[in-house]
Amino acid sequence: MRTARIHPRLRLWGIIRRGADLLRLFPRARPAFAKPTARQARSRPYDEGFRDVAAGNGSALLSQTTPGRPWLAIAAAAIRFAHVAARRPHFLVVEDETLLRQLLCQHLRGAYPGSKITEAATLAEAKSHAAGSFDLAIVDLELSDGNSLEWAQDWAAKDDCPRIIILSSHDEDLILYRALRSRIPGFVHKNDATEVLHAAIKTVLAEGTFFSPTVQRMRMQMQSHSDFFNKILSEKEQEVLKYLGAGMADEEVAAVLGLQALSIAVHRKHIMRKLDLHSQVELMRYAIEKGFARI
Repeated sequence: MRTARIHPRLRLWGIIRRGADLLRLFPRARPAFAKPTARQARSRPYDEGFRDVAAGNGSALLSQTTPGRPWLAIAAAAIRFAHVAARRPHFLVVEDETLLRQLLCQHLRGAYPGSKITEAATLAEAKSHAAGSFDLAIVDLELSDGNSLEWAQDWAAKDDCPRIIILSSHDEDLILYRALRSRIPGFVHKNDATEVLHAAIKTVLAEGTFFSPTVQRMRMQMQSHSDFFNKILSEKEQEVLKYLGAGMADEEVAAVLGLQALSIAVHRKHIMRKLDLHSQVELMRYAIEKGFARI
């Protein structure tokens, strides 16, 4: 009696379906697949897997390793996620609000039984834990002892760093701009629903990249403005504006950046001319509104 053979494509399809069920990455809306641009390919590791970006009512999965075969990326991500979940991942939760930190830890314990969770309420505590071995770090940007973006950026740039998800309640252009340009794979706004954060944890833990609907909307608005600061100011002018916006004098900024006070004065003049600002008060107000004074 001959045994029925399963076609290889059907066997692969079964793996894909199980992977999709495991990750729960398919919402009601049909996912759309797109090939990454050359700029995206340069800014992200080639073997990153896939991108899961929440947008509107659905999700968009962008395969980066196999643009023509996105189902392979989904299956690979499912295998990676199952592997991490099976070995009980280690999480770092950095949040200064006790209630939110406890809710995050409660969800992680329920979703990943047996996982290890390390908590940090301040930036200093987070830095003290940075030498540990973590699978995923959930980091609030605005902590009681400082902004964590620069530290998270430096940490994400290291080869042995964990996957990172940023939590933020701020809408400043500079914060969003710097976070999106970094190697941090996850960014969730606190105005998003709880389910969005849960989806971000699954996606980033499976080596994907996730930007929440609010972050996506903010990015589109930011890029559509012709007066967006990155289209007007140079990198050096943006760096100088960070200190000028904090109310520092030209001599103080020069000492920090290792430049001449005259050079800072010239930068100040160019910045105010390009932004159509006419006083130090207007300059400081602009820096605060755009987030330069927070970094």
